[in-house]
Amino acid sequence: MNITDSNNMKTLLFALLWIGLAGLQISCTKDKQQVKQYVLGEVPAPGYFPSKSNPKTDLQFISIAFSDLFGEQISGIRLNRLMDGYNSLGDKQIIIDRILKNLLKDPAVLKPSDAEMRSNTTLFVRDTYRKFLVREPNDSELWYLKKVLAENPDITTDDVYYAFMTSEEYKYY
Repeated sequence: MNITDSNNMKTLLFALLWIGLAGLQISCTKDKQQVKQYVLGEVPAPGYFPSKSNPKTDLQFISIAFSDLFGEQISGIRLNRLMDGYNSLGDKQIIIDRILKNLLKDPAVLKPSDAEMRSNTTLFVRDTYRKFLVREPNDSELWYLKKVLAENPDITTDDVYYAFMTSEEYKYY
């Protein structure tokens, strides 16, 4: 599997990583009779980017994404080409998706191999949080992502990078 598969369950797994709990309703029934019901209000996720309140501009997003992947500044020519494509579509999320997928295909992207990712998942997860979200993962984030990687051997480094770069937190600085 790779990041271009249309029925990609991996994307769903990583999307769950970024969904905050807006409300949860749990109930169980016995003989068509409701036994218990629990309703929880909004549950804030501690450390979920409280210090990031400014959304990145389109130009900042593309420039930072390029720098995060290649470890260098994007050239003016390449930035203009990407911005032309970005501005030509009404749905910005679609073009961001395409830009990121195409950047991740470039062999010059600085990333560990899939084998390196799996050889030390703790280090990989910590480095990925630092690289893209500029912070340390909390214990539950570290545990969850390590668990997802352990249970899904077909997830690649590109999949993880794509999930981080399309997360809501990555859109802010």
